[in-house]
Amino acid sequence: MTPPQSTQHTSSLPARLNRRLKPLFSICLVISIMLHIMTVIGVITTNNNPGSGTVVSIIDIKDIGMPSGHTISAMNPPVQAIKQQEPVQLPPDNPANDAINNDNMDSTKIAAADIMETPLGLGMAKGYFSSLAEGRTLRDDIRGYYFDVLEKINQKWWEKAGELTEVAQQDGIIEIVIGRDGTLFNVRLVRSTGSRVVDRTIINAITESAPFPPLPASLEQGIFQAPLKISKPSHLFGIRNTR
Repeated sequence: MTPPQSTQHTSSLPARLNRRLKPLFSICLVISIMLHIMTVIGVITTNNNPGSGTVVSIIDIKDIGMPSGHTISAMNPPVQAIKQQEPVQLPPDNPANDAINNDNMDSTKIAAADIMETPLGLGMAKGYFSSLAEGRTLRDDIRGYYFDVLEKINQKWWEKAGELTEVAQQDGIIEIVIGRDGTLFNVRLVRSTGSRVVDRTIINAITESAPFPPLPASLEQGIFQAPLKISKPSHLFGIRNTR
C-alpha cells in the first residue's frame, strides 16, 4: 500500500533545510575564526609598542615624601635685600642765588607796576572813556579834537577811580556839551553803570576835567555835543571794599 503524498512531502522537508544550513554554518564559522585571529594580532601588536598605550599605575599617597630644603632653594632663588636709598642731598643755600632771585622778583614787580601806570593798564584796572563808534563818523579835524577830550577825561577819571570801593557793573553812556571856548555846558548820564557811587564819580571826573581846548575853527557849529562810553574794569581786576 502506497503512503499518501502529503506524508512524503513532510518527511523530506528537514532534509532540504539541513542541506541549505550547512553552507551558511560553514561561512559563519570561517568569519568567526578570522575575527578572532585579527583580534589576537591587534593585542600582540599593541603590547609590543610601549608608546601606543597609556599605563596607569596606582601610587600610594604615603609613598610621596616632602621635598627637601635644597629642592625648594633650587626652585625659588633667594630674594636679594633691597638696598636702602640714600637721602637726596639738597644743594647748600647760596646767598648769591637768593640775591639773584630777589632781584628778579623786584624787577618783575617794577615792570608790572610800570605797565599798570600806562593807559592800557589803567584802563583795564579802572575802566576808561571812549567813543561809541571810535569816531569813524567824524571828520579828521573833529575826530582829533574828540580824542583830546577823551584823553583829558580819562586822566582825571583814573585819579578818582583809585579811591572807589565799588566797580561798574556794566558799561555806561554819558553825553557832554562843550562850547566854542572849551567850556563844559552840560553832562548827562544816559545809561547807568549799575553803581550810584561810580556814576557820581564819573560826573565829577568829567566836570573837573573842564575847561577843554577850544573847538576847531573848522567846526561851523558853536557847540560840540558827543556821547561818551565808560567801559567797566576787566574781570581780572577787582576792588575790595575797605569800609
